[in-house]
Amino acid sequence: NFLDDYEEGTFSLGNTGGLASSTCLYTKIGRFVFVSGKFANSASGVLNSTFTGLPFTIADSDGAESGGVVTWHNENSPGSPGNYALYTYKNTTTFQVYGSGSGTTISASHDFSTSRTVRFFLTYNATS
Repeated sequence: NFLDDYEEGTFSLGNTGGLASSTCLYTKIGRFVFVSGKFANSASGVLNSTFTGLPFTIADSDGAESGGVVTWHNENSPGSPGNYALYTYKNTTTFQVYGSGSGTTISASHDFSTSRTVRFFLTYNATS
């Protein structure tokens, strides 16, 4: 039964760009994973790096790749795109942040200043 495979939990993100902290929640129903969370950066450059530590491996198929959005942030610097998308990578537990309209990951010139908070939501299909 679809609802027999239901799980909720918490996890922390990893990032090579400098995270001060992260608080994340997930709900897994069958193979569908729903994630919400927030993180604070300890240095500029955090958005143009890869985030690791999603609670389940993303399925290894093109249809499994999914994403999400930044729902709130407190960055007010000029040049910041304002809207951000999250993109997951199949057969990994990682995602990256993309700026609105850029089609590429966030460049250093559009990254957040130090000590900013970001809230986000993303979904994906897990391997099992």
